[in-house]
Amino acid sequence: MDATALQEQWRRDGFVVIRNLLSAERAQHLASLCDGIAAQWRVCNPETDAPGAKNSADATCMRHLNHPSYFLGDETRGRVAMLETVAAPGVLALCETILGDRPSFRSTSLFMNPEETSHDGHWHRDAPLDSVPRAPTPTAEEEGTIEANVGGGGEPGGCVQLQIALVPSDDVELVRGSHLRWDTAEEWRIRL
Repeated sequence: MDATALQEQWRRDGFVVIRNLLSAERAQHLASLCDGIAAQWRVCNPETDAPGAKNSADATCMRHLNHPSYFLGDETRGRVAMLETVAAPGVLALCETILGDRPSFRSTSLFMNPEETSHDGHWHRDAPLDSVPRAPTPTAEEEGTIEANVGGGGEPGGCVQLQIALVPSDDVELVRGSHLRWDTAEEWRIRL
Protein backbone atom coordinates (compact mmCIF):
# COMPACT_ATOMS: atom_id res chain seq x y z
CA MET A 1 0.00 0.00 0.00
CA ASP A 2 1.45 3.38 -0.91
CA ALA A 3 1.92 6.16 1.67
CA THR A 4 -1.04 8.25 0.52
CA ALA A 5 -3.45 5.30 0.62
CA LEU A 6 -2.11 4.26 4.03
CA GLN A 7 -2.58 7.76 5.46
CA GLU A 8 -6.08 8.02 3.98
CA GLN A 9 -7.12 4.67 5.45
CA TRP A 10 -5.69 5.73 8.84
CA ARG A 11 -7.63 9.01 8.77
CA ARG A 12 -10.86 7.41 7.55
CA ASP A 13 -10.92 4.18 9.56
CA GLY A 14 -8.72 5.00 12.57
CA PHE A 15 -6.61 1.87 12.02
CA VAL A 16 -4.70 -0.05 9.38
CA VAL A 17 -3.85 -3.74 9.22
CA ILE A 18 -0.37 -4.56 7.98
CA ARG A 19 0.37 -8.23 7.53
CA ASN A 20 3.91 -9.61 7.80
CA LEU A 21 5.39 -6.39 9.19
CA LEU A 22 7.71 -8.60 11.24
CA SER A 23 9.32 -11.80 10.07
CA ALA A 24 7.88 -15.04 11.44
CA GLU A 25 11.15 -15.65 13.29
CA ARG A 26 11.09 -12.23 14.95
CA ALA A 27 7.43 -12.62 15.93
CA GLN A 28 8.12 -16.08 17.38
CA HIS A 29 11.08 -14.74 19.38
CA LEU A 30 8.92 -11.87 20.63
CA ALA A 31 6.16 -14.31 21.67
CA SER A 32 8.72 -16.36 23.61
CA LEU A 33 10.03 -13.23 25.35
CA CYS A 34 6.50 -12.12 26.23
CA ASP A 35 5.60 -15.53 27.68
CA GLY A 36 8.67 -15.38 29.95
CA ILE A 37 7.97 -11.80 30.99
CA ALA A 38 4.32 -12.57 31.80
CA ALA A 39 5.42 -15.52 33.95
CA GLN A 40 7.80 -13.24 35.88
CA TRP A 41 5.12 -10.52 36.21
CA ARG A 42 2.70 -13.01 37.74
CA VAL A 43 5.32 -13.80 40.42
CA CYS A 44 6.49 -10.20 40.97
CA ASN A 45 5.65 -7.05 39.05
CA PRO A 46 8.82 -4.95 39.42
CA GLU A 47 6.78 -1.74 39.37
CA THR A 48 4.74 -2.71 42.44
CA ASP A 49 7.00 -5.34 44.03
CA ALA A 50 3.91 -7.57 44.26
CA PRO A 51 2.55 -10.37 42.09
CA GLY A 52 0.73 -9.34 38.92
CA ALA A 53 -2.97 -10.04 38.72
CA LYS A 54 -4.07 -13.63 38.06
CA ASN A 55 -7.83 -13.64 38.13
CA SER A 56 -9.46 -10.33 37.34
CA ALA A 57 -9.92 -7.76 34.61
CA ASP A 58 -6.40 -6.56 35.53
CA ALA A 59 -5.03 -9.98 34.54
CA THR A 60 -5.65 -9.24 30.86
CA CYS A 61 -2.98 -6.58 30.36
CA MET A 62 0.46 -5.82 31.70
CA ARG A 63 2.54 -2.76 30.91
CA HIS A 64 6.23 -2.01 30.45
CA LEU A 65 7.51 -5.34 29.14
CA ASN A 66 10.83 -3.60 28.54
CA HIS A 67 11.40 -3.04 32.28
CA PRO A 68 15.06 -3.94 33.03
CA SER A 69 14.09 -6.28 35.89
CA TYR A 70 12.61 -8.78 33.45
CA PHE A 71 15.99 -9.26 31.76
CA LEU A 72 18.52 -9.54 34.56
CA GLY A 73 21.44 -11.57 33.27
CA ASP A 74 19.99 -11.72 29.75
CA GLU A 75 19.98 -8.08 28.63
CA THR A 76 21.12 -8.68 25.04
CA ARG A 77 18.80 -11.52 24.11
CA GLY A 78 15.81 -10.04 25.89
CA ARG A 79 15.46 -6.33 26.36
CA VAL A 80 17.63 -5.30 23.42
CA ALA A 81 15.83 -7.75 21.14
CA MET A 82 12.46 -6.37 22.26
CA LEU A 83 13.48 -2.75 21.75
CA GLU A 84 15.03 -3.62 18.38
CA THR A 85 11.65 -5.04 17.39
CA VAL A 86 9.88 -1.87 18.50
CA ALA A 87 12.41 0.17 16.52
CA ALA A 88 12.62 -2.16 13.50
CA PRO A 89 12.97 -0.16 10.27
CA GLY A 90 9.58 -1.36 8.96
CA VAL A 91 7.83 -0.45 12.21
CA LEU A 92 9.37 3.02 12.30
CA ALA A 93 8.64 3.61 8.61
CA LEU A 94 5.00 2.60 9.08
CA CYS A 95 4.56 4.90 12.10
CA GLU A 96 6.34 7.78 10.34
CA THR A 97 4.13 7.36 7.28
CA ILE A 98 0.95 7.37 9.37
CA LEU A 99 1.98 10.24 11.63
CA GLY A 100 3.76 12.29 8.99
CA ASP A 101 6.55 12.77 11.53
CA ARG A 102 9.25 10.79 13.28
CA PRO A 103 7.74 8.62 16.04
CA SER A 104 8.73 8.53 19.71
CA PHE A 105 8.46 5.42 21.87
CA ARG A 106 5.92 5.45 24.72
CA SER A 107 5.57 1.96 26.19
CA THR A 108 5.09 -1.76 25.64
CA SER A 109 2.05 -3.74 26.76
CA LEU A 110 0.94 -7.35 26.60
CA PHE A 111 -2.71 -8.31 26.29
CA MET A 112 -3.36 -11.84 27.54
CA ASN A 113 -5.94 -14.22 28.94
CA PRO A 114 -6.33 -14.49 32.73
CA GLU A 115 -4.80 -17.71 34.06
CA GLU A 116 -7.66 -18.96 36.20
CA THR A 117 -10.91 -17.66 34.72
CA SER A 118 -12.32 -16.37 31.49
CA HIS A 119 -14.76 -13.61 30.72
CA ASP A 120 -16.13 -11.87 27.67
CA GLY A 121 -14.01 -8.80 28.25
CA HIS A 122 -15.36 -5.34 27.83
CA TRP A 123 -15.72 -2.57 25.33
CA HIS A 124 -13.62 0.52 25.74
CA ARG A 125 -12.70 3.57 23.74
CA ASP A 126 -9.08 4.41 23.14
CA ALA A 127 -9.08 8.17 23.38
CA PRO A 128 -6.23 10.17 21.92
CA LEU A 129 -3.46 9.64 24.45
CA ASP A 130 -2.93 13.36 24.85
CA SER A 131 -6.65 14.15 25.43
CA VAL A 132 -6.78 13.89 29.19
CA PRO A 133 -5.00 12.01 31.94
CA ARG A 134 -7.29 9.02 32.44
CA ALA A 135 -8.07 6.87 35.42
CA PRO A 136 -9.03 3.23 34.78
CA THR A 137 -12.66 4.38 34.85
CA PRO A 138 -12.83 7.97 33.57
CA THR A 139 -14.93 10.46 35.47
CA ALA A 140 -17.88 12.13 33.76
CA GLU A 141 -15.72 15.26 33.36
CA GLU A 142 -12.90 13.26 31.74
CA GLU A 143 -15.41 11.53 29.45
CA GLY A 144 -16.76 14.96 28.45
CA THR A 145 -13.26 16.17 27.60
CA ILE A 146 -12.60 13.01 25.59
CA GLU A 147 -15.95 13.39 23.81
CA ALA A 148 -15.13 16.99 22.87
CA ASN A 149 -11.76 15.90 21.44
CA VAL A 150 -13.11 12.87 19.57
CA GLY A 151 -15.89 14.43 17.54
CA GLY A 152 -13.71 17.19 16.14
CA GLY A 153 -13.23 15.65 12.81
CA GLY A 154 -10.72 13.76 10.86
CA GLU A 155 -7.45 13.16 12.64
CA PRO A 156 -7.11 9.99 14.74
CA GLY A 157 -4.54 11.69 16.97
CA GLY A 158 -0.81 12.12 17.12
CA CYS A 159 0.02 8.60 18.27
CA VAL A 160 -0.05 5.05 17.00
CA GLN A 161 -0.93 2.00 19.06
CA LEU A 162 0.85 -0.84 17.29
CA GLN A 163 -0.61 -4.24 18.11
CA ILE A 164 1.34 -7.31 17.06
CA ALA A 165 -0.68 -10.52 16.96
CA LEU A 166 1.54 -13.11 18.63
CA VAL A 167 -1.16 -15.78 18.61
CA PRO A 168 -4.28 -16.15 16.43
CA SER A 169 -7.19 -14.37 18.10
CA ASP A 170 -10.50 -12.77 17.29
CA ASP A 171 -10.62 -10.93 20.64
CA VAL A 172 -10.10 -7.42 19.27
CA GLU A 173 -12.89 -5.72 17.37
CA LEU A 174 -12.30 -2.26 15.98
CA VAL A 175 -15.22 -0.02 15.07
CA ARG A 176 -14.25 1.55 11.75
CA GLY A 177 -14.47 5.35 11.86
CA SER A 178 -15.44 5.54 15.54
CA HIS A 179 -12.51 7.90 16.18
CA LEU A 180 -14.45 10.54 14.23
CA ARG A 181 -17.55 10.46 16.42
CA TRP A 182 -18.68 9.90 19.96
CA ASP A 183 -20.39 6.70 21.16
CA THR A 184 -23.89 5.85 20.03
CA ALA A 185 -26.37 5.39 22.90
CA GLU A 186 -25.94 1.60 22.59
CA GLU A 187 -22.10 1.80 22.57
CA TRP A 188 -22.15 4.07 25.62
CA ARG A 189 -24.46 1.69 27.52
CA ILE A 190 -22.32 -1.36 26.69
CA ARG A 191 -19.00 0.36 27.36
CA LEU A 192 -19.98 1.73 30.76
